[in-house]
Amino acid sequence: MNSRKPVRKFVYIFIILLAVVIFVSWFDQKKKNINIDFPLDKITMEINGWNGENLPTSAQEKKWFEDGDLITRQYIKGDDKLYLVAIQERGDRHRVHSPVDCYSGSGWMIKEKETLRIGSKSNSKTVRRMYVVKNGVPRFVYYWFSNGDDQCASFKGHLLVFLRDIIFTGSVKSWVCFQVSADIGKNPEVTGRRLEKFIYKLGV
Repeated sequence: MNSRKPVRKFVYIFIILLAVVIFVSWFDQKKKNINIDFPLDKITMEINGWNGENLPTSAQEKKWFEDGDLITRQYIKGDDKLYLVAIQERGDRHRVHSPVDCYSGSGWMIKEKETLRIGSKSNSKTVRRMYVVKNGVPRFVYYWFSNGDDQCASFKGHLLVFLRDIIFTGSVKSWVCFQVSADIGKNPEVTGRRLEKFIYKLGV
C-alpha cells in the first residue's frame, strides 16, 4: 500500500482550503471599496406619467431601504398599476436571488419563462419575462441585472460576469436586480406592451 497517497490528499485539501481563505479575506477587503455605478436614487417617483408610491417593507428590508439600497414601489397611471422592485447588492451576495426562486418560494406558480429583447434598435436591452399565477391571478414579471456597465437577463449570467471582473480586473462592482411586474388584464399583449414601455422609459 502506498502510504504517500493519504499525505498527498491531505496536502491538496490544505492547499485548496488555504486558497479559499485567502480569496475570502481578499474579497472581504475589496467589498469595502465596492464600485456602485448605479445608485438607486436615480430612479424618480414620476416616470413618463406614472406616479410612484413607496410600499411598506419588512424589518430586514427597512435597513436596506434607509441606506438607499432597496426600492419597493407601485406606479399608477390612470386605472393602471405596476410594481417596481430594485435591490442594490453592495457586495452582499445574500441580498440578490433569482426572481424565479423568489416567486416560486412565495407561492407563485411559474407557467412560462422567456427571454425578450425590448426597446429600440439603437437602445435595447435583453430581459427575462415570467408568466406567473397565484390564487387565480396571473401576472407578468420582467427582470434583469445591471452593474451600471454590464447587463444580464439571467441570475447565473450576472454571476459569471461578477466572477470575470474579480478574476481578470480585480474589481468588485455592485449589481442591481430590477423587477417590473403587473397583474395581467383582459389583454395580455396590452399588459406586456405597457410594462415594456415603462422599462424603456425607466432607462436602466
